[in-house]
Amino acid sequence: MPSGHVTKKGKNWYVVLELDNEDGERDRRWISVRKALGPKAGSREAKALLRKYLQEFDEGTYIEPNEITVKEYLLQWLEDYVEPNVKPTTYSSYREKVNCHIIPSLGHIELAKLRKSKIKGFLAEKQKPGARADGKPGKLSNRSVQYIFTVLKAALSHAVEDELIKKNPAKGITPPRPEKHKEKLRYWEYDQAKTFLNALKEHKDSKKQKETGHRLYPLYLLAITIGMRRGELLGLKWESIDFKKRTIKVESSLVAQDKGPALLQDSTKGGRDRIIEEIDPAILDILQAHRKKQAQMLMALGRPELDHGLVFINTKGKPIHPSNIDRQFAKLIKKYKLPKIRFHDLRHTAATIMLENGTDVKTVAEQLGHADAAVLLDIYSHVTKKMKKKAADSFKGMY
Repeated sequence: MPSGHVTKKGKNWYVVLELDNEDGERDRRWISVRKALGPKAGSREAKALLRKYLQEFDEGTYIEPNEITVKEYLLQWLEDYVEPNVKPTTYSSYREKVNCHIIPSLGHIELAKLRKSKIKGFLAEKQKPGARADGKPGKLSNRSVQYIFTVLKAALSHAVEDELIKKNPAKGITPPRPEKHKEKLRYWEYDQAKTFLNALKEHKDSKKQKETGHRLYPLYLLAITIGMRRGELLGLKWESIDFKKRTIKVESSLVAQDKGPALLQDSTKGGRDRIIEEIDPAILDILQAHRKKQAQMLMALGRPELDHGLVFINTKGKPIHPSNIDRQFAKLIKKYKLPKIRFHDLRHTAATIMLENGTDVKTVAEQLGHADAAVLLDIYSHVTKKMKKKAADSFKGMY
């Protein structure tokens, strides 16, 4: 049974706890009252702190005081829990939030002394101009501040599980709500997408090139007709294409890292595999021809070990870095004098064309990998207006 007393040494009061250790021996712990409660704490506060500790022992809620800082715990949490349990891209994002935002503001505070007021003050600071870690002018978006808070709250929840703190001081705090402004959706009309694909079929990198056709024409074709994401296309494997059943299983993704080469992940955005069915036989024929040319290229390189099983690789036989596709796409747009859009906007182009041509919303959502069809309709509200007009016009001539 634990016991204790208070004593004074010099100008400071101490709580002295008498505990039983694992060997059945008495273990004495000295706790500075001044350090626990502040420089003005005296005899009365020391006795109250002793009663508090003994009551917590009795209730089984006692946590031994420690001097670990928020910085020390967060770095330990990233290494011991986050890195082994999440995707590398998620870990990289968490690490950036911890090192660039949380530690500079809260890292010096002892973990056990972190209070709601400090966290609220931290969130307020992050909403002011100059809070960006990249040094650019302007403020962090509310969504970014919310994400930083989410990381901090998750870390503190683990500190409770690790019995370093009794309760999570971030619990009950409401972070800023994300802004509801909508970014203007960019996409190509059907004729513009057709012009781009036709230009790629006639493309020549040099006058000496015997055959026409851009090497990555099949990649752009899938982006526009199926709406796969950039990472999903670059991570697509031949084994995921069933030429007999006319399906493509989207189950892996190639993602960029802060440093080093892109990383192939076995799961896609949202963590769900999906199967795209009823692939046009003409598209499958183009993929087969692409596969044959790719095999010849790898053979010419004389390094069969370079074959990663990927549908799209660079001219050296290696995976294509996502940023290289963005750069290439921007150059092609400029060359063919088409409206400037991002590679990701080819996905919006695919969705828009499908919806405008009468494909039902649920089917489009499933093909694109949207969990909620309602979200898809919200994104493509410009199309729903045309769909509503078409629905109204369908009864013309009946009355």
